[in-house]
Amino acid sequence: MQELDKLRLELDVIDEQIVTLFEQRMAISTRMGVLKNEGGIQVWNEAREAAKVRNREKMLRDRSLTAYVDKLFETILELSRQRQEEQQDR
Repeated sequence: MQELDKLRLELDVIDEQIVTLFEQRMAISTRMGVLKNEGGIQVWNEAREAAKVRNREKMLRDRSLTAYVDKLFETILELSRQRQEEQQDR
């Protein structure tokens, strides 16, 4: 049971880091949305997202996690687009 508790604590630390990084990412997405709105630029950039997909495949060391990482980034990119679109409505 001690090992399980130790692993849970490790996950808690990682979760905290994930939340901090997510907040930073969303703050950047907010600013990007403002800049895109000011410049009349579309939120969604197909070429940029395709490049992001290729890049994350290169970053991943454990290929058995590919489907999980794809799902994670799908969600992150969707939320980022939503945040940017919120800036378009202002």
